[in-house]
Amino acid sequence: MKLNIGKIIQDFDFYMGLMLLKSPKFFSYTVFDKILEKRFSKNQSLFIRNFLNQGFSKIDCNLSENVNEINSLLDLNPDYNLFYKHNYFLITDEIYLEIKKIVNEKLKTYLDELALLFKGNINLTEIDIRRNTENSKALDSKFHVDYYLCNYFKIFINLSDVTIDCGPTEIIPKNFTKNYIDFFGYKSINKPMTKNFNFDTPEYIYRNIGKKNEAMLFHSSTTMHRAGVPKPGFHRDLLRFTFVIDFHKKNNKKDICHYYEKRIGQSMSKFLAKPKNFSETFSIYDNYKKTLKN
Repeated sequence: MKLNIGKIIQDFDFYMGLMLLKSPKFFSYTVFDKILEKRFSKNQSLFIRNFLNQGFSKIDCNLSENVNEINSLLDLNPDYNLFYKHNYFLITDEIYLEIKKIVNEKLKTYLDELALLFKGNINLTEIDIRRNTENSKALDSKFHVDYYLCNYFKIFINLSDVTIDCGPTEIIPKNFTKNYIDFFGYKSINKPMTKNFNFDTPEYIYRNIGKKNEAMLFHSSTTMHRAGVPKPGFHRDLLRFTFVIDFHKKNNKKDICHYYEKRIGQSMSKFLAKPKNFSETFSIYDNYKKTLKN
């Protein structure tokens, strides 16, 4: 039988990350994250401290006008069987113009703060508007992290009120990850837990319950999470942004939406934050060090 050397190395990389660093992703990725975070400025706002310590942070800005306009545009097509793809709304040109206002105006202060923290250029790479219902495919129904470096994160904006019945996103606070792995005997997203532990308390699990218009920054590449499934008759509508920090100084004059508008956002997410091997991981870190010298 032919051995898949790449798969063996990848599995070992994950195993070392889980066993040695108590992180449910590759050892090489987690080492990168920890080295990078050591270089972060200690002069941080509460917004940034929550983001780094817990993995999520609420965003305080008035989005009601933008959200109402987006919802009005979505309501122009009441037939939800005409989704762009499963459970995702088509983002029309009119909707995108409203989204761009949110990114360039309402979120600018927060995004600038993140760019300063990482000392890189922040880029919007993906946008989606999703409706979760009881029939939604629960592809993310097990706790996991997104397999990217820590320069990959998301912002969630509620387009509808989200109660416990609406299946809110469930998050293991970052500072509880080690305990979660130990208490449950977590091995991977594809393997059953080996221990039982009741952790259904706010200290151990955070549910993103909130009103329409509320927004949250979420460090999905470092923080365990899963999608909630709404109860029968309930749903939640969510606008989701994906951002990636680029450590190449040559890109600092490009519009934050440049990659998305060029339709290369997903590929740039992978190029900038999902290295294929140790060499690529080191290369990204090397670019980061160069930005510190300039």
